[in-house]
Amino acid sequence: MEYEDMKRVASKDLFERYDHLCFRQAIRRMPDFRWCKNPNCGSGQEHFERDDAPIMICVACKKMTCYTHDVPWHEGRTCAQYDIERQTTEGATRDTIDRETKPCPKCHIRIFKSGEDVFLTLR
Repeated sequence: MEYEDMKRVASKDLFERYDHLCFRQAIRRMPDFRWCKNPNCGSGQEHFERDDAPIMICVACKKMTCYTHDVPWHEGRTCAQYDIERQTTEGATRDTIDRETKPCPKCHIRIFKSGEDVFLTLR
């Protein structure tokens, strides 16, 4: 369905959710956009310096994210050191968990998320 069709036939609440999801999908396509990796934030922003200045400081919560790796800032390590660490099995696993999951706000168990849908819980 087209956007205007949804607006015409959906309830107000359903259309607001649809509109919110359309917005989130559109900004995900922006190449310089990153979501804040603070699980309590939910904000995001464009980072035009890209890999030249990989520390991205969230305008909402002030937490640091690594633009290059799209994970919480790897404190005490440069991006090059982080790359070397990721080449180990343990490092690659930690990197995947950092990039693909976040803690559940209620129980703090790591969960995979895609958009607004929860798919898998890690214990």
